[in-house]
Amino acid sequence: MKKIFAVLAAMAFALVSCNPDIEPSGPSAGQDTTTTTPVVPPPSAKIVIGICHSGMTSTGLSNYQKCIGDAGGTILLNGNYCFTKAEAEAYVAKIDALISPGSTSGDADGSDGKPKRSVSDNNLIQAALDAGKPVLGICYGHQRLNVVLGGSTKAVSVLAPSSEVTHKLSQNGSNVGLNTLIHEITVDSTSILYTLLGETKVMVNSSHEYAVANVSSKVWVTARAGDGIVEAIEGKDNKRIMGVQFHPEVLYGKMGLVPHLRIFDWFIAQAKEAKKERESSSSGEG
Repeated sequence: MKKIFAVLAAMAFALVSCNPDIEPSGPSAGQDTTTTTPVVPPPSAKIVIGICHSGMTSTGLSNYQKCIGDAGGTILLNGNYCFTKAEAEAYVAKIDALISPGSTSGDADGSDGKPKRSVSDNNLIQAALDAGKPVLGICYGHQRLNVVLGGSTKAVSVLAPSSEVTHKLSQNGSNVGLNTLIHEITVDSTSILYTLLGETKVMVNSSHEYAVANVSSKVWVTARAGDGIVEAIEGKDNKRIMGVQFHPEVLYGKMGLVPHLRIFDWFIAQAKEAKKERESSSSGEG
Protein backbone atom coordinates (compact mmCIF):
# COMPACT_ATOMS: atom_id res chain seq x y z
CA MET A 1 0.00 0.00 0.00
CA LYS A 2 2.85 2.36 0.87
CA LYS A 3 4.34 1.68 -2.57
CA ILE A 4 1.03 2.57 -4.27
CA PHE A 5 0.81 5.89 -2.38
CA ALA A 6 4.42 6.62 -3.27
CA VAL A 7 3.76 6.02 -6.98
CA LEU A 8 0.63 8.20 -6.94
CA ALA A 9 2.52 11.01 -5.22
CA ALA A 10 5.27 10.84 -7.79
CA MET A 11 2.76 10.96 -10.62
CA ALA A 12 1.05 14.01 -9.13
CA PHE A 13 4.39 15.79 -8.75
CA ALA A 14 5.27 14.98 -12.35
CA LEU A 15 1.92 16.28 -13.58
CA VAL A 16 2.36 19.62 -11.82
CA SER A 17 5.99 19.90 -12.92
CA CYS A 18 5.11 19.30 -16.59
CA ASN A 19 2.10 21.64 -16.52
CA PRO A 20 3.08 24.94 -14.90
CA ASP A 21 -0.44 26.32 -15.42
CA ILE A 22 -1.86 23.74 -13.00
CA GLU A 23 -1.44 24.82 -9.39
CA PRO A 24 -1.55 22.43 -6.42
CA SER A 25 -4.77 22.72 -4.43
CA GLY A 26 -4.77 23.93 -0.84
CA PRO A 27 -3.19 27.00 0.78
CA SER A 28 0.53 27.49 0.44
CA ALA A 29 2.75 28.69 3.25
CA GLY A 30 1.85 32.21 4.34
CA GLN A 31 -1.33 32.31 2.22
CA ASP A 32 -4.31 34.20 3.64
CA THR A 33 -7.10 31.64 3.95
CA THR A 34 -9.79 34.19 4.89
CA THR A 35 -12.89 33.57 2.78
CA THR A 36 -13.79 36.53 0.60
CA THR A 37 -16.50 37.12 -1.99
CA PRO A 38 -14.89 37.50 -5.42
CA VAL A 39 -15.54 40.79 -7.14
CA VAL A 40 -17.08 40.11 -10.54
CA PRO A 41 -17.22 43.11 -12.87
CA PRO A 42 -20.64 43.67 -14.43
CA PRO A 43 -20.89 42.59 -18.07
CA SER A 44 -20.69 45.45 -20.52
CA ALA A 45 -24.03 46.25 -22.10
CA LYS A 46 -24.00 45.24 -25.75
CA ILE A 47 -25.22 47.53 -28.47
CA VAL A 48 -28.67 46.44 -29.63
CA ILE A 49 -29.13 46.38 -33.38
CA GLY A 50 -32.63 46.28 -34.81
CA ILE A 51 -33.36 44.42 -38.04
CA CYS A 52 -36.67 45.34 -39.64
CA HIS A 53 -37.55 42.20 -41.54
CA SER A 54 -40.42 39.99 -40.40
CA GLY A 55 -39.65 37.55 -43.22
CA MET A 56 -36.01 36.95 -42.29
CA THR A 57 -34.95 33.36 -43.06
CA SER A 58 -32.98 31.38 -40.50
CA THR A 59 -29.96 31.40 -42.83
CA GLY A 60 -30.18 35.15 -43.35
CA LEU A 61 -30.54 35.77 -39.64
CA SER A 62 -27.58 33.55 -38.81
CA ASN A 63 -25.39 35.59 -41.17
CA TYR A 64 -26.42 38.82 -39.43
CA GLN A 65 -25.93 37.23 -36.01
CA LYS A 66 -22.40 36.25 -37.00
CA CYS A 67 -21.52 39.72 -38.28
CA ILE A 68 -23.11 41.71 -35.48
CA GLY A 69 -21.96 39.31 -32.79
CA ASP A 70 -18.35 39.43 -34.00
CA ALA A 71 -18.59 43.23 -34.10
CA GLY A 72 -19.71 43.26 -30.46
CA GLY A 73 -23.45 43.79 -30.76
CA THR A 74 -26.66 41.83 -30.40
CA ILE A 75 -29.85 41.68 -32.49
CA LEU A 76 -33.42 42.55 -31.57
CA LEU A 77 -35.35 41.17 -34.55
CA ASN A 78 -38.54 42.97 -35.45
CA GLY A 79 -41.08 40.20 -35.93
CA ASN A 80 -43.89 42.40 -37.19
CA TYR A 81 -44.42 45.05 -39.81
CA CYS A 82 -44.68 48.56 -38.41
CA PHE A 83 -47.48 50.08 -40.44
CA THR A 84 -47.89 53.10 -38.17
CA LYS A 85 -45.49 55.77 -36.99
CA ALA A 86 -46.24 54.86 -33.37
CA GLU A 87 -45.35 51.19 -33.93
CA ALA A 88 -42.06 52.16 -35.56
CA GLU A 89 -41.15 54.59 -32.80
CA ALA A 90 -41.91 52.00 -30.12
CA TYR A 91 -39.55 49.50 -31.76
CA VAL A 92 -36.80 52.02 -32.47
CA ALA A 93 -36.91 53.12 -28.82
CA LYS A 94 -35.67 49.63 -27.86
CA ILE A 95 -32.61 49.62 -30.13
CA ASP A 96 -29.39 51.58 -30.58
CA ALA A 97 -29.19 51.38 -34.38
CA LEU A 98 -31.21 50.03 -37.30
CA ILE A 99 -30.40 47.74 -40.22
CA SER A 100 -32.82 47.67 -43.14
CA PRO A 101 -31.84 44.47 -44.97
CA GLY A 102 -32.55 42.84 -48.31
CA SER A 103 -35.90 41.42 -49.34
CA THR A 104 -37.56 39.03 -51.71
CA SER A 105 -39.34 40.89 -54.50
CA GLY A 106 -42.75 39.67 -53.32
CA ASP A 107 -42.13 40.80 -49.77
CA ALA A 108 -41.06 44.20 -51.03
CA ASP A 109 -43.76 45.01 -53.57
CA GLY A 110 -46.74 43.05 -52.33
CA SER A 111 -46.91 40.73 -55.34
CA ASP A 112 -47.19 37.75 -52.99
CA GLY A 113 -50.45 39.14 -51.61
CA LYS A 114 -48.90 40.58 -48.47
CA PRO A 115 -48.97 44.31 -47.63
CA LYS A 116 -45.97 46.18 -48.96
CA ARG A 117 -42.95 45.97 -46.70
CA SER A 118 -41.92 49.39 -47.95
CA VAL A 119 -44.53 51.04 -45.71
CA SER A 120 -43.01 49.42 -42.62
CA ASP A 121 -39.43 50.11 -43.71
CA ASN A 122 -40.18 53.75 -44.42
CA ASN A 123 -41.65 54.18 -40.94
CA LEU A 124 -38.77 52.41 -39.22
CA ILE A 125 -36.01 54.21 -41.09
CA GLN A 126 -37.67 57.57 -40.51
CA ALA A 127 -38.12 56.81 -36.81
CA ALA A 128 -34.44 55.86 -36.49
CA LEU A 129 -33.33 59.01 -38.30
CA ASP A 130 -35.60 61.17 -36.13
CA ALA A 131 -34.15 59.54 -33.01
CA GLY A 132 -30.58 60.20 -34.15
CA LYS A 133 -29.75 56.51 -34.40
CA PRO A 134 -27.43 55.09 -37.08
CA VAL A 135 -28.99 53.34 -40.08
CA LEU A 136 -27.37 50.77 -42.35
CA GLY A 137 -29.29 49.86 -45.51
CA ILE A 138 -28.41 46.66 -47.33
CA CYS A 139 -29.64 45.85 -50.87
CA TYR A 140 -33.38 46.66 -50.73
CA GLY A 141 -32.74 48.52 -47.47
CA HIS A 142 -30.10 50.61 -49.23
CA GLN A 143 -32.72 51.62 -51.78
CA ARG A 144 -35.29 52.30 -49.04
CA LEU A 145 -32.88 54.58 -47.18
CA ASN A 146 -32.38 56.65 -50.31
CA VAL A 147 -36.16 56.85 -50.87
CA VAL A 148 -36.91 57.92 -47.28
CA LEU A 149 -34.35 60.70 -47.73
CA GLY A 150 -36.06 61.92 -50.90
CA GLY A 151 -34.57 59.79 -53.67
CA SER A 152 -36.12 57.11 -55.89
CA THR A 153 -35.58 53.63 -57.33
CA LYS A 154 -36.06 52.06 -60.76
CA ALA A 155 -35.47 48.68 -62.37
CA VAL A 156 -31.86 47.95 -63.33
CA SER A 157 -33.12 47.07 -66.81
CA VAL A 158 -34.36 50.67 -67.16
CA LEU A 159 -31.35 52.34 -65.56
CA ALA A 160 -28.77 50.30 -67.48
CA PRO A 161 -30.56 48.57 -70.38
CA SER A 162 -27.35 47.60 -72.20
CA SER A 163 -25.45 46.54 -69.09
CA GLU A 164 -23.09 43.59 -69.24
CA VAL A 165 -22.82 43.55 -65.43
CA THR A 166 -24.62 40.67 -63.73
CA HIS A 167 -26.66 42.08 -60.87
CA LYS A 168 -28.77 38.99 -60.24
CA LEU A 169 -28.09 35.36 -61.11
CA SER A 170 -30.14 32.31 -60.17
CA GLN A 171 -29.48 28.76 -61.33
CA ASN A 172 -31.68 25.74 -60.58
CA GLY A 173 -33.45 27.63 -57.83
CA SER A 174 -30.19 28.70 -56.19
CA ASN A 175 -29.34 32.38 -55.72
CA VAL A 176 -25.85 32.14 -57.19
CA GLY A 177 -25.25 35.86 -57.24
CA LEU A 178 -25.83 36.21 -53.50
CA ASN A 179 -23.14 33.69 -52.65
CA THR A 180 -20.57 34.56 -55.33
CA LEU A 181 -18.13 37.38 -56.01
CA ILE A 182 -20.01 38.24 -59.17
CA HIS A 183 -18.96 41.75 -60.24
CA GLU A 184 -16.61 44.60 -59.42
CA ILE A 185 -17.45 47.97 -57.89
CA THR A 186 -15.40 51.15 -57.82
CA VAL A 187 -15.23 52.79 -54.39
CA ASP A 188 -14.57 56.51 -53.92
CA SER A 189 -11.21 56.91 -52.17
CA THR A 190 -12.56 59.74 -49.97
CA SER A 191 -15.43 57.68 -48.58
CA ILE A 192 -15.89 55.90 -45.27
CA LEU A 193 -16.48 52.71 -47.24
CA TYR A 194 -12.98 52.99 -48.71
CA THR A 195 -11.43 53.32 -45.25
CA LEU A 196 -13.26 50.11 -44.28
CA LEU A 197 -12.57 47.98 -47.36
CA GLY A 198 -9.16 49.45 -48.16
CA GLU A 199 -9.51 49.19 -51.95
CA THR A 200 -11.01 51.25 -54.76
CA LYS A 201 -11.73 48.11 -56.81
CA VAL A 202 -13.71 45.50 -54.88
CA MET A 203 -15.43 42.31 -56.00
CA VAL A 204 -18.86 41.88 -54.42
CA ASN A 205 -21.88 39.60 -54.49
CA SER A 206 -25.15 40.86 -55.98
CA SER A 207 -28.85 39.97 -55.96
CA HIS A 208 -31.18 42.76 -57.05
CA GLU A 209 -33.47 43.81 -59.88
CA TYR A 210 -33.99 47.40 -58.73
CA ALA A 211 -31.45 50.08 -57.82
CA VAL A 212 -31.09 53.70 -56.74
CA ALA A 213 -32.30 56.03 -59.52
CA ASN A 214 -32.51 59.66 -58.37
CA VAL A 215 -30.01 60.11 -55.58
CA SER A 216 -31.25 61.93 -52.47
CA SER A 217 -29.71 65.37 -51.96
CA LYS A 218 -28.87 64.24 -48.41
CA VAL A 219 -26.47 61.50 -49.50
CA TRP A 220 -23.62 61.09 -51.95
CA VAL A 221 -22.65 58.11 -54.06
CA THR A 222 -19.56 56.34 -52.74
CA ALA A 223 -19.45 53.32 -55.07
CA ARG A 224 -20.75 52.30 -58.48
CA ALA A 225 -20.74 49.19 -60.64
CA GLY A 226 -19.15 49.26 -64.08
CA ASP A 227 -22.49 50.11 -65.69
CA GLY A 228 -23.05 53.10 -63.41
CA ILE A 229 -25.50 51.43 -61.02
CA VAL A 230 -25.19 52.95 -57.52
CA GLU A 231 -23.57 50.44 -55.18
CA ALA A 232 -23.15 52.54 -52.03
CA ILE A 233 -24.26 55.82 -50.48
CA GLU A 234 -23.27 57.78 -47.38
CA GLY A 235 -24.82 60.75 -45.62
CA LYS A 236 -23.53 64.22 -46.45
CA ASP A 237 -24.30 65.74 -43.06
CA ASN A 238 -25.36 62.62 -41.16
CA LYS A 239 -22.16 60.57 -41.02
CA ARG A 240 -23.93 57.68 -39.29
CA ILE A 241 -25.90 56.42 -42.25
CA MET A 242 -24.74 54.15 -45.05
CA GLY A 243 -26.32 52.09 -47.77
CA VAL A 244 -24.71 49.28 -49.78
CA GLN A 245 -26.32 47.43 -52.69
CA PHE A 246 -24.28 44.26 -52.09
CA HIS A 247 -24.55 41.89 -49.11
CA PRO A 248 -21.68 42.24 -46.60
CA GLU A 249 -23.53 39.98 -44.13
CA VAL A 250 -23.04 37.12 -46.60
CA LEU A 251 -19.55 38.17 -47.69
CA TYR A 252 -18.36 37.90 -44.09
CA GLY A 253 -21.03 35.85 -42.30
CA LYS A 254 -20.97 33.00 -44.83
CA MET A 255 -17.91 33.53 -47.02
CA GLY A 256 -15.56 34.73 -44.27
CA LEU A 257 -14.22 37.78 -46.11
CA VAL A 258 -12.93 39.82 -43.15
CA PRO A 259 -12.85 43.30 -44.77
CA HIS A 260 -16.65 43.24 -44.90
CA LEU A 261 -16.86 42.70 -41.13
CA ARG A 262 -15.41 46.21 -40.84
CA ILE A 263 -18.71 47.63 -42.13
CA PHE A 264 -20.40 46.16 -39.06
CA ASP A 265 -17.50 47.22 -36.81
CA TRP A 266 -18.00 50.78 -38.04
CA PHE A 267 -21.76 50.55 -37.57
CA ILE A 268 -21.45 49.32 -33.97
CA ALA A 269 -18.93 52.09 -33.25
CA GLN A 270 -21.36 54.70 -34.58
CA ALA A 271 -24.13 53.25 -32.43
CA LYS A 272 -21.92 53.43 -29.33
CA GLU A 273 -21.05 57.07 -29.98
CA ALA A 274 -24.66 58.02 -30.64
CA LYS A 275 -25.81 56.22 -27.49
CA LYS A 276 -23.15 57.96 -25.42
CA GLU A 277 -24.23 61.33 -26.78
CA ARG A 278 -27.90 60.62 -25.98
CA GLU A 279 -27.05 59.54 -22.45
CA SER A 280 -24.84 62.58 -21.93
CA SER A 281 -27.57 64.87 -23.20
CA SER A 282 -30.17 63.17 -21.01
CA SER A 283 -28.05 63.45 -17.86
CA GLY A 284 -27.29 67.08 -18.69
CA GLU A 285 -30.97 67.88 -18.89
CA GLY A 286 -31.47 66.45 -15.40
